Amino acid sequence: MAMNFSLFSLVAFLLPLAYSSDPGNMFLAANGARFGFRPTVPANLG
Repeated sequence: MAMNFSLFSLVAFLLPLAYSSDPGNMFLAANGARFGFRPTVPANLG
């Protein structure tokens, strides 16, 4: 069950990234991968 929830969360996160052409998406995805979720919250909020 946890695997299904993780897969659903991943798809729900990646679908908007795949279909929007904003260069900020790459910035936020790269920062999230590099520093983790919590340190990038201020950048995500603007």
